[in-house]
Amino acid sequence: MRWRVLFVLVLIISLCQTASAYLYCADSDDGVIYDVPGKVYYSFLSVPQEHEVDTISDYCADETGETLSCEGDNCVIWEYSCTGEENDWEVQTDWKICTDLGYSGCSDGACYGTAPVPESCSDETQNQDETDIDCGGVCDNCDVGEGCNSATDCTTNICDSNICTEVLLDPYCLDEDDFDTFVSADLKYGYYNEDNEWNEGKGIENCIEGDLPAEDDKCDYDSEEGCYVFEAYCNESDPWGFSYVEVLCEYGCEDGACREADFHCNNSVQDFDEDGEDCGGAYCELCEPIVVETCYDEEMNQDESDVDCGGVCGATCVEGQDCVTSADCESSICEDGVCVANVDDPTIEIDEEIQEALEITLDDYDISIDECPPCPECVFCEEGEWKCNPTLQYAFICVDNQWIQQDNYTEYCTCQEEPAEEEVVETNALNSLKSFFIGLFSSNEE
Repeated sequence: MRWRVLFVLVLIISLCQTASAYLYCADSDDGVIYDVPGKVYYSFLSVPQEHEVDTISDYCADETGETLSCEGDNCVIWEYSCTGEENDWEVQTDWKICTDLGYSGCSDGACYGTAPVPESCSDETQNQDETDIDCGGVCDNCDVGEGCNSATDCTTNICDSNICTEVLLDPYCLDEDDFDTFVSADLKYGYYNEDNEWNEGKGIENCIEGDLPAEDDKCDYDSEEGCYVFEAYCNESDPWGFSYVEVLCEYGCEDGACREADFHCNNSVQDFDEDGEDCGGAYCELCEPIVVETCYDEEMNQDESDVDCGGVCGATCVEGQDCVTSADCESSICEDGVCVANVDDPTIEIDEEIQEALEITLDDYDISIDECPPCPECVFCEEGEWKCNPTLQYAFICVDNQWIQQDNYTEYCTCQEEPAEEEVVETNALNSLKSFFIGLFSSNEE
């Protein structure tokens, strides 16, 4: 403040010195030029001699007074110039802070430093609040194709995606999920607002619990506040062209869509009406049946050594089946992992029913399993004799005093009378045993 008072005092003194009218006045810098040092020559004589001329020079000053140079906001330039007309001149005094003029300081009676070019709407530079070079904002409106922030920046009054345009776009609305509350898809829209500005974007769908967005965009069907999906849909009556509606989700909401009725079928939990974990009930796939392993399921399981034998199934593996120990085999012999027959056992096991039938049949010949018939008188049939078994469809021919089974039943038996019941061989197994004993007895005879 002190230095400004000093400037005022100096100015008053200078005015007192130069306020009079002079007949002669000349300015070396030819006017008020702040960045050129100057000197004013003045005299009361119209054509003065050199010694009759007074002078005053431009100078720099700061808060301390006159100085050769200074910088900053307290640096002032004192400028002198001639004003008036011939034979009626006055010396004019001006002062300016150099930084206010865009200079950096003052030296030897002149401001110095580069003064910045003031921003304008004709400097061929995008500055101020212009939306393009020298247009928009504080400047005139921009033409088609130039940048804009709003319709007011454009001569056409249409700003589309920050570009001035003269072509009106068609408002649109695209609901990608077609109001399917079980699908979360963005709704895309484009429209002109009341200021004729083009707007476009997406309507996002999300889950709502009560009146607030659901945490993690998920809420359950049993929420006390209610679980909804905030569904976007196209609506021509809305200024934006689309609207939102809250739709209650019966099975809960997740990721902006209502859950399907079978959503619980893959959550690794037995819930709702499921019969098992993620299976059964009204919506999940059927549960796989529980398979009970047995010794008659035609599968090799449990600790069986072969299919349905050995292990927990006991000594039930027959010759040729796999075994682990001898306890797996009927013969009680397991060699190299396979059940083998007991060749040292002379006992021939015969089914009780077969033995009974065999004994009944052999009684006709006075033959017992436990004794041999007398030989060589044993004759069982006569050469060429034949008989039929309609039940098994077999024919038997006597060859070398032995009954031999034939496959061509129809050739021998179709047109013959039905044989007596006692002559019919009851089973194939019986015939085989009968042939076995006949051969055995024949060998003994020989």
